[in-house]
Amino acid sequence: MSLNYLSNNIVYLGSHLGDSQLLAIDTAPHPTGNRIQIPGGIPTVSRNASTSTSRKGKERAADSMEVDEETDNLNGRIIEPEGSYLTVLQSFKNLGPIVSAVLADVEGSGQVSQIASFSA
Repeated sequence: MSLNYLSNNIVYLGSHLGDSQLLAIDTAPHPTGNRIQIPGGIPTVSRNASTSTSRKGKERAADSMEVDEETDNLNGRIIEPEGSYLTVLQSFKNLGPIVSAVLADVEGSGQVSQIASFSA
């Protein structure tokens, strides 16, 4: 995978396993955009929930990531997304894996003018 910043908040996301995409990064989320789907069994909290606790990091960290259901502790929960900061501008179909390629000098100029690739 490669992530390349082009300009003006435009990013190219290249992938050798799936389709590559041209993405726009926005400064504010789009509420109607594609949001990450959180599975039903995972506890979530709204972005407006109070995150202040009396501990303030003064206790030793817990050894496990289990959620304490008996208290109002926000540890182990995911903040619900408000929208997506990414907009897909264009998708590029993955042709891989490319198993062979041929370079051709069809004009006889001594320079390669065409490349042909073949995928499985």
